[in-house]
Amino acid sequence: MSFRFRRQKGYFLSQLSDPETYVKEIVRAYEREIQKGNRSLRKREELPLSAIYLKRRSLSRALAKSVPRGEYRFRPFFRTHIRTATKWRVVHQTVKVDHIVCGVVARLLGEAIEPLLSDSLYSYRTGKDWWKAISHFTTYIREHRSTFTNVRDRGLYVIRDDVREYTDSIPVGTAAPLWKMLSQTLESFATSPPDLDAITELLRATLRPVVTEDRHFPYCHTFGISTGTQVSNVVANFYLVELDSKLGQLEGAFYARYGDDLLFASPSIAVAQEARRQIDQTVAKLKLTMNAAKRDFLFFNGAGRESESVPKVKGCSQITFLGCSVRFDGTVSLKRSEARRFLRSIRYRVRNSNRVLHNLRVEQRATEICHMLGRVFNPMDVIADPSAGMLRRCVTDRLQLKAFDRDIALEVASALSGRSGQSAFRVFPYRMLRREFKLPSLVVLRNQWRS
Repeated sequence: MSFRFRRQKGYFLSQLSDPETYVKEIVRAYEREIQKGNRSLRKREELPLSAIYLKRRSLSRALAKSVPRGEYRFRPFFRTHIRTATKWRVVHQTVKVDHIVCGVVARLLGEAIEPLLSDSLYSYRTGKDWWKAISHFTTYIREHRSTFTNVRDRGLYVIRDDVREYTDSIPVGTAAPLWKMLSQTLESFATSPPDLDAITELLRATLRPVVTEDRHFPYCHTFGISTGTQVSNVVANFYLVELDSKLGQLEGAFYARYGDDLLFASPSIAVAQEARRQIDQTVAKLKLTMNAAKRDFLFFNGAGRESESVPKVKGCSQITFLGCSVRFDGTVSLKRSEARRFLRSIRYRVRNSNRVLHNLRVEQRATEICHMLGRVFNPMDVIADPSAGMLRRCVTDRLQLKAFDRDIALEVASALSGRSGQSAFRVFPYRMLRREFKLPSLVVLRNQWRS
C-alpha cells in the first residue's frame, strides 16, 4: 500500500484529514509486527497494536479530525539504546498511536521530497536498494578499466567520508537550517500560511519531540532528530540533498550515498579535489562535522600503488563500502571484520541448536540444523543474519563463498559428531550434509539470485 504522489495545493493536509490514510498505516504496522514476531524493545503502552487494529476505523476518524487541526498531542518519546551488529545506537520509542501518526507523516513527507532526491541516494527508498550502490560502483570500475588499455594509466581517486553522528548531530533548534529547508519544500502543498505553519509544527513535534529517559526529567533536543522513528530516515535522506546535487553533477565521476556514508570516485585528481571541497563547504553550511577517523582520500588501482601525479595520495587495491570490500577488477566480498562476525554467528547458532535438540536422534538434529541455516541465509526471514542480504545480492567472490560453505559444513559436522577439525567429515562427510540433510550452499544461493 502506498500513497499516490500529487504535487498540488492542500495535498498534505487533505491526506491528514482522510481516515483511510491512518487505516492503511495501521494495517501496515500490524502486518509488519506479525511478520517480525512482535519483537518490541519496551512495552510502554497499555494499548497493544492488535487492539488498535480491531478499532482502526474509529481511531482513524478521531486522528483525521485532531491531527490536521493541531489538536493531537504526542506523548514523550522514550530515549534508549539498542545493540546492533556492530555498535550501540540511540533510538526513540513511542506509544503505538504516536507510532502510527509518525508513520503517516513520514510517508507524506517522503512523497514530498522524492522529486528532490538524487539518483545517487540509495538509503530508505523504494526501488533503490542499498546493494545497487555496490553494483553500480563495480559497473563504473569495469567501464573505467575498459577505457584504458595501459595498466599504468588506470586508477581512480576515491573519497570515503562519513558524517560524524549524523542523525544525532542535525541541528533542530529554533533557527536550525532544517526548518527553512522543510518550509520551502512544503510551501507548494499549503493553501495558506496557516496551513504551512500547521504542517511545520506537526513536523517539529515528530522530529524534535519531548524526550524522557530513565531517571531524567522530560526535555527537548537542540541537536539530533528522533532517531528510530519513521520520520528520521526521511529527514536523513533530505538534509544532505544539496550535497548530493553538487557531487552528482561533477563530470565523469561516480557518487553514492547511503545515510551518512559517502563514496566518490573519479579518474581526475582535480575533480576529486573539487568534490572534497564541496563536501567540506556544504557540511559546514549545514552545521555538521565529518568523522575524521573515517575520512579517506585514496588512489584506487589494481596494484595498490601510490599516485604518480600526487604522491601524497595513498594507494589501495580495494575499497570498503557498506560492509563490502570491492577490488579493482570489480569483485565484491565481505570485508574481513564482517566475515569473522558472520562465521562467529553461524558457529553460535549451530552449537546452541545442537544443544537444544540433544534429545533427538543425530539424523533429526542434522536435518533441523540445516533447515535453520537455510532460514539464516534468507534475507527476508526474521532470524536472518545481517550479512544474508550481502551474501546473496552483492558478494561476487566465489572463492570466499566456497570457503564459507566449507567452514559452515565443518562446524555442523563437528557439532553433530562431537569431533573437532577435519576428522568430523569422516562421520558426516561434506557430500552427505549437502545431499541427505539439505545443508544450503551460499555459492548455489548466490548463483540463483536474480536482481
